[in-house]
Amino acid sequence: MTRQLLPSAGQDFDDPRVVVALERYLEALEAGRAPDRDAFLREHSDIADVLEECLSGLEFLQHAAPKEATERTPERLDEYRILREVGRGGMGVVYEAERTTDGRRVAVKTLPLATGWQPIDRERFRNEARAVGMLDHPNIVPILAVGCDRGIHYFVMPLIVGSSLAILGDPDHAPAASTVPYAAAGDPRPDAIPLPTPATELPKSSKEIVRLIVQAAEALAHAHDRGIVHRDVKPANCLVDAHGHLWVVDFGLARLSGATRLTRTGAMVGTLQYMAPEQLDAGRGIVDQRTDLYSLGATLYELLTRRPLFAVQDRGQFVAAILNEEPRPPRAINPMVPYDLETITLKLLAKEPSDRYPSAETLIADFKQFLAEKPIAARRPSRGQRMGRWMSRHRGLSLTAAAAVFGVLVLQGVNTVRLMNRESALLTEREVVRTAVDEMYTAFADRVLSRTDGLEADQRDFLVKARDQYTRLAALEGANPGDQLAAARSWRRVGDIDQLLGDPVAAEKSYRESQAILTAFTSASTEVLREVAATANNLGNLYRVTGRTEAADESYATAAATLRTLSEAQPATAEDRFEAAGVEHNRGLICQLQDRHRDAVERFRAAQTRFAQLATEFPNRAELVEHTAFVGHNLGVSLHCQNQDAPAADALRESLLLWEKAQKFPQRPPETRRRAARTRLELARVRIAQKRPDEAQALAEQGVTAFAALASASPRVPRYRLDEAVARLVLAESLATQDQRPAARRELDRARESLLASSAESPSELATAYCLQAQLDAAESQLLEAAAAVRQAEAWAARIPQAATAERTRLRIERVRDTIREHGGHQ
Repeated sequence: MTRQLLPSAGQDFDDPRVVVALERYLEALEAGRAPDRDAFLREHSDIADVLEECLSGLEFLQHAAPKEATERTPERLDEYRILREVGRGGMGVVYEAERTTDGRRVAVKTLPLATGWQPIDRERFRNEARAVGMLDHPNIVPILAVGCDRGIHYFVMPLIVGSSLAILGDPDHAPAASTVPYAAAGDPRPDAIPLPTPATELPKSSKEIVRLIVQAAEALAHAHDRGIVHRDVKPANCLVDAHGHLWVVDFGLARLSGATRLTRTGAMVGTLQYMAPEQLDAGRGIVDQRTDLYSLGATLYELLTRRPLFAVQDRGQFVAAILNEEPRPPRAINPMVPYDLETITLKLLAKEPSDRYPSAETLIADFKQFLAEKPIAARRPSRGQRMGRWMSRHRGLSLTAAAAVFGVLVLQGVNTVRLMNRESALLTEREVVRTAVDEMYTAFADRVLSRTDGLEADQRDFLVKARDQYTRLAALEGANPGDQLAAARSWRRVGDIDQLLGDPVAAEKSYRESQAILTAFTSASTEVLREVAATANNLGNLYRVTGRTEAADESYATAAATLRTLSEAQPATAEDRFEAAGVEHNRGLICQLQDRHRDAVERFRAAQTRFAQLATEFPNRAELVEHTAFVGHNLGVSLHCQNQDAPAADALRESLLLWEKAQKFPQRPPETRRRAARTRLELARVRIAQKRPDEAQALAEQGVTAFAALASASPRVPRYRLDEAVARLVLAESLATQDQRPAARRELDRARESLLASSAESPSELATAYCLQAQLDAAESQLLEAAAAVRQAEAWAARIPQAATAERTRLRIERVRDTIREHGGHQ
C-alpha cells in the first residue's frame, strides 16, 4: 500500500487521532512497555477499527519478516519496478526504480526486513520520511511517497544524477558510512540517493567550494527553522547534480523538536569524522543546530585541504582528537586557502558550541561577505581564550613545556596556536620551543614588524627575545637532515631579526651560518632549495639597504636561479611563484638604485604580471593585491626617472586603485595606508612635472592628512613624522609652482623643521628642501638668501649614500643655480 505524503480527504489512516495513538504505542514499545492490545483498543474505541488494522500491520512486521529475505532484492514494491541496488548503509538500502504508471525513474529507499522489526530502526526510517515531509526547500531532496509492501517499508524520492561531495572531494576513495551507530572513519558505502554518473568536476577554487557549502547551509537553515537537526551532515550526504545544484539528503538521524529519542541509551550515531564534541560527550552541551554547523565545517575543511579533520585511524584516538585537539589550520596544509575562509572554517569547528556561529543564517551572511570580498564578521579567539581552553584539554603536558609556551604567550604577546595543534605528548621540549618560536615570529614579526620602518620599544624587546630563542635553537639542533634544515632556518630568522634591529654585521654573519649549513647537504630536496632561495633573497635585501648593490644583485640572482631549479624539479606551487615574483621585484630595485631604469622597468613589469596573476587566482589574499600595488609604485618611479611621465602616471594611478582595494580587506596593518599615501605623493611629483600643479596639490594634501593620522595613532614610530614632512615638502613644491609663495613657505618651514629635528638623517629630503627654499628666495629677488640655501643643499647632497639619488640631486641644484642667475645672481 502506497501512501502519499499529502493526505486526501477521507483517508482514515491520516486521522490525527490515529497518528497520535500509533506514536504512543510505538513509544511504549521502544521503552520496553508493550501495551495490552485489547486495553489499548478499548481506550481508543472511537477509532478502534482503523487502529486495529494499523496494529496488525505492526505485529506482522515484527514477526513475519523471515531472516533469509534480508539480502534478497525485491522485484517490485507496489507500482515501483526495482531496477538495481545503488546504495546501502546502516539505515536502509537504496534502489533505482521505475514507476510503472508513467515510466519515471526514481530512487526507492527501503528498510531491510532484517532490521525492520526493531522498533528503533523502524522509527528512524519513519523519522526520515516525517522530517523531510515537514520541509520544502530547493536544496533538500523531497519524498514523493511512502508505503509498505509485504512487510517492506519504503519511501520514494527523485533520482539525482550526479556525485556526492565525498566523491568530488576525494574521487579515489569511497566515502564513509553514514548512519551506522558510532561509525568509524572510513567505513564504506553511504546511504545516499544514487548518483549513476559524475555530476561535475572537482571545485577548482575556494569560491566554488563556498558556493556549494552555502547551498548546504541554506538547506540546514530551513530545517533548523522548523525544529529539525540533521545530525549526520557530511560530504556523502551532500549531492551535486549535473547543474552544480547541491541537495542535502539522509535525514534518518534527524532530531525533531519534541520527538522521542532515536538512540539507545549510551549510543552515539553519525559518522565519526564529522561528529561534533557534544555528540561524543553530553557534558559538552546539547545537540542542536550548532552541531550541524560543526559537521558542515568538517565537510568544508575536507574540501579545502583534501584531508580529513584528524589524520588518525584508531577510533579511540579519533574520539580523543575531536574532544581535545585543534585541527591543523587549513592554510598550513593548503596555503592558498584565503585567510578569511580559514577563519570561518575554524569558527565552525570550535570545540564549544557557544564559540561557533549561532545559526546557519549568520554563517551564510559571512559566506556572502567572503564571496563579495568584503570584511567578514567572524573573529578568531584571543590568545588568552585559546591558551585557557588548550591548557584545560592538555593537563598532562610537562610543566617545563607548558611554562615555555605560557612564557612565549604572556611575556612576548604572540600567537602560538599552531603549537596547540600538535600531539603534545609526542613532542620533545626542543620541538615545543621551536614550534612556539616559529609561530611567534611568523604570526607577529612577518605580519607586523616587517611592514614598519620604525620599531617601537616593545617591538624591539620582542625581537631581541625571539632572536635569542632562535640562536639557542640553532645551537641545539641535531645532526640529522631535518634538524640541520631547522638549524639553517633558525639562523636565517636570526639574520632577519638582526636586520630589523639595525645590526647589518650580525645579520650577514647569521645568513652566512645558514648558507654554510645548506651547502653541506649532499642532495637538495625541495625544502632545502626553498630555504636556499629564501636565505639568498634576504641576504640580498641586507646588501641592498646597506648600499652594496653589486653584492645584492648577485645574491638575488642566486635566489632566482634556485627557484628556477625548483620549478624544473616539480610544478611550481603558488608560494614558489610568489617568491619568484618577489625576487624579480627586488632585482628591479637594484636596477633602480643603479640608475638603470630601463632594466628596472622590464623587471618591475615582469614581477607585476606574476603578482597580478596570483591576485586574480586568489582574490581574497590581501597581500597579493598589496604586492601588485607596490611593484606598480616602483614601476611608476622608474618611468618618471626616464621622463616618461604619462605612462608613469598610469602606473601610479593603477597602483593607487590597488592600495584602495587592499585597504578594504579586514585588519590591514598601518603600512598599507602608509604605502598608499606614498604612491599619492609620487603621483603628485609626476603631476608637478606634467605642469598640473592643482592635481599635485590635492594629492599632496591627501598625503599630509594620511601621514598625520598615522603619526597621531603611533606617536612612537618616527617614520610617520618624516613621511608627513616629505608630504609637506611636495605640497610646498606644488604651491610654489602655482605662485602661492607664502603658503609654500609655511609648508616648507614645517617640513624642514621636522626633518632637522628627526633623529634619522634625511639628506636627500633636506637637499630638496633647501633647493626649494632657494627657488622661492630667487623668485622674490632675495639672491643672497638663495645662494646660502644652495650651499646648504650642496652640503646635504654630499651626504646622500645612493649614487643615483645623489646625481639627480646634483642636477637639481644646477637647475636652481641657473634660476638664480636668471634673476641676476652670481653662482
